[in-house]
Amino acid sequence: MTANYPFLFGIIFFALGVYGILVKKDLFKMIFGICLIGYSTNIFLVLLGFVEGGSVPIETASHPIVVAVDPLVQALILTAIVIEFAIVMLMICMVIRLFQIEKSTDGNLVATSINE
Repeated sequence: MTANYPFLFGIIFFALGVYGILVKKDLFKMIFGICLIGYSTNIFLVLLGFVEGGSVPIETASHPIVVAVDPLVQALILTAIVIEFAIVMLMICMVIRLFQIEKSTDGNLVATSINE
């Protein structure tokens, strides 16, 4: 059962992120929910690439590979982290600009003032 705890934490983080997007009305809290969903997905993918007793996938004459960790998953996660960082920074800049115009970060107030 101990090996399933990281998967459980990933599911909990994902659920908290969905809760933050659906229930919270503050735009910064919605962005935080989106971050939680991204982080939980990254945790899940890293755990899928984990191999018990795995080593670095570099084979030399003195160090033959018996069981190796998949490096593709790690490369994809690094790419996902960079893309997620750029998207989050763009969203934060947009919310700051909305706050400068509307003087509020409440999603309902901003939506009604835009529709008027």
